[in-house]
Amino acid sequence: MTSTPKVALITGSNGITGAAMVNQLLSSPSWTRIIAVYRTTPTNIPQDPRLSIALVDLSQPASEIATSLTAQNATGVTHFFHFAYKHHSDPQALVDSNVPMFANTLTAIDDTSRSTLQRVILQTGGKTYGVYFRAALIEPTPEHPIHPRVSEPAALPLFYYGQEDFMLALAAKRSWKWNVTVPFWINGFTKGNGMSYATTVAIYFTLQKAAGRPAVFAASATDASVSKYMKPQHMSSARHIARFTEWVADNESVGNEWFNIVDDTKTTFADVWESTGRYFGVPVANEPGFDLIADVERRLAAGEWDNVVEKYGGSKEALKYATWETLAWAQAGNWGADVSMDKAIKAGWTETVDTNVELARIFDEMKEAGVIPDIK
Repeated sequence: MTSTPKVALITGSNGITGAAMVNQLLSSPSWTRIIAVYRTTPTNIPQDPRLSIALVDLSQPASEIATSLTAQNATGVTHFFHFAYKHHSDPQALVDSNVPMFANTLTAIDDTSRSTLQRVILQTGGKTYGVYFRAALIEPTPEHPIHPRVSEPAALPLFYYGQEDFMLALAAKRSWKWNVTVPFWINGFTKGNGMSYATTVAIYFTLQKAAGRPAVFAASATDASVSKYMKPQHMSSARHIARFTEWVADNESVGNEWFNIVDDTKTTFADVWESTGRYFGVPVANEPGFDLIADVERRLAAGEWDNVVEKYGGSKEALKYATWETLAWAQAGNWGADVSMDKAIKAGWTETVDTNVELARIFDEMKEAGVIPDIK
């Protein structure tokens, strides 16, 4: 008896988790075909006969997405992994862009792969718990599948909720199952995408190394009892997310569930900042009130990064990997993210990784790719 072919379709394939997901599924012989969706023709495509590239504008209406998928033979999908994301600073703009994008894409796949679709996996993130406001997070349980949705005006609107609502409403009419995965502080590297704490930190520490200056963490307070610098934090490495997401997709028993996915190590920003300092050979400091964005922007405007590249190597284009507002946001406030993996562990997940080891691997990748120099 032959098994049913497993056909994955991955959106956001040029992003950090999407690219990691493509590589993860290519590493597993059980997948018959992997369809990686991009908006424009990608570079550095993995060489594997099972990999298909589909060029699709996901901002289109569902009917046009469906037409594009059909024209490129991106059908017969059994597993749909959604990582596509359009960034905006304004929360309402995030809703207006990302909810229709997911809804239209899912509608198109549900239409063109109606007879084969088995699982839909949506990645959201820690904002679903209102991490701006809460230090302690409540682990989802079968009785209460997700933390009560946040109601604080400053946290709303949140596009995750609209995405989930659409998926759950459609799933109620279909036989396929769904999952929501919830990572925190995603770390990874892929050429052309800067939505990563790790890539921004790597560029910042390189800048400080060349200047002979300490890397400053601008915590909200020096008091360890309230400082974000000392609060528990969990992070999520992209490779770890991808392995977990494949495990979820392969397990019938965990369908129709939400899961947190974080690295095994509960750390603090102090630990991560100091470990990163050791990697780059840069002293670190915690200075409440320090304006990191203003300091960096002033120095970059003066050509400091170009000078680093001319002297030590690396790429002048590296700054496109940096999201300074994300790094400043990471340092702001006084909340922690102490995330439970109990639900996944009880369901059979056993893999663990060390956040600082993963960060060092990412920094090595950036050096090997010629993005940042290796300053001795």
